Amino acid sequence: TRGITVGGEGFRVTWREQSGRGEGCSAVAPLAVNATYASANQILQMVNRGLEEGKRLPLFPINYELCEIILCNPAEELKNTGITVMDGPFFSIMPFGKTGLHSLTAVTHTPHISCREDLPKFACQTPETGCSPDQLANCNDCPKKPASAWPYMSHLADKYLLPQYAYTWHSSLFSMKPILRTTEVDDARPTAIRVAELGNEPGDARLISVLSGKINTVYDMDEVLI
Repeated sequence: TRGITVGGEGFRVTWREQSGRGEGCSAVAPLAVNATYASANQILQMVNRGLEEGKRLPLFPINYELCEIILCNPAEELKNTGITVMDGPFFSIMPFGKTGLHSLTAVTHTPHISCREDLPKFACQTPETGCSPDQLANCNDCPKKPASAWPYMSHLADKYLLPQYAYTWHSSLFSMKPILRTTEVDDARPTAIRVAELGNEPGDARLISVLSGKINTVYDMDEVLI
């Protein structure tokens, strides 16, 4: 996304084609839904750049965590089984959709680095990575992504699993996880929805921002979309 402006026509969003050629594309709409997960504040910041100081929108209080999910090849005995230890050194290994793989996570080792600023600022963000506090890139493609925590996660899980529940490393997925700072104590994952009317008349430029990692948020959205 290159920019978002607010005017009498509503929101105008401009972006560059994936090829990078041409002048780019744009679209106009009276309603915009900001459901960009870890990029929610970055979108709000784009909107704020075109607003007067007194009308700028507050950002979500987020703690950003760069997390790793390890994908494993499970042994035959583990293929249709998911195991989670919830008391003490939490870890979980369970089927990962229809891939035939299992995901391995651990509360201590899944987050690699974190940032408590309003926008995600990390030392790995350089011109080489194409990632910045204003626009996140794909951590999976980043040449500066951290080394896998596989040695630590697998060592932890092996302490609790019987030998027949064996697994081997397949690959890793890295992504940015936003956590509301107000929920860090109890690890709750509430849905935060904010509605802002930015036009001169109600409905002229309505922005709905949602921060959630749960699929059932679609039902919470009914109340603000209808």
